[in-house]
Amino acid sequence: MSATRTFCLAGALIAAGPSASHAEVIESALHDFELSVVTDRLRNPWGMAFLPDGAILVTERGGRLRVVRDGRLEDRDIDGLPEVEHQG
Repeated sequence: MSATRTFCLAGALIAAGPSASHAEVIESALHDFELSVVTDRLRNPWGMAFLPDGAILVTERGGRLRVVRDGRLEDRDIDGLPEVEHQG
């Protein structure tokens, strides 16, 4: 079974997994990885949580909570969050 890792980099959500022919391939001593941009519409992504249905919750440093579902960033933020203290 192959694994895919997802991480944030400079405002983009990136998926990295076993190499394939349609995305940028990064070669290393132990594994080759495919990098695909899932979305580049984030502002200061801070953390992620993966939901059982495959969606990804993404927090942004300023306190926004976003959802990436089926490889697309949903237009609406999740409302009703407490105020976030962000500094430093």
